[in-house]
Amino acid sequence: MKRTNIKRSIKHKDPVTKEVHYEVYIRDRGCVAARVGMPGSCGSQFGPQSNPPMELDHVNGSGLGNRGPSIAANLVLLCGLHHRMKTEQARIWRPALNEYLKKHYS
Repeated sequence: MKRTNIKRSIKHKDPVTKEVHYEVYIRDRGCVAARVGMPGSCGSQFGPQSNPPMELDHVNGSGLGNRGPSIAANLVLLCGLHHRMKTEQARIWRPALNEYLKKHYS
């Protein structure tokens, strides 16, 4: 059977623009987990890695397929491991990430 080229990206109503993406990368310069007190070394969801890829995370208005506004004041850079930790323990880590963002946008 021939594989087809299926586009797997989801089109969101409020995509992250290149400018916002760049602003967050310049502001955070890597995973912000250590700066907000999240435990563990950076890595992927499969465990620690020496140079894991970074992911943009919507801090507020997320969960169950929803996401908040795609603005720099609602986005942080996290490695895959800490992104998953934030997702699974949002009640613990969302307030810490909001405090981090408040320092930059108050």
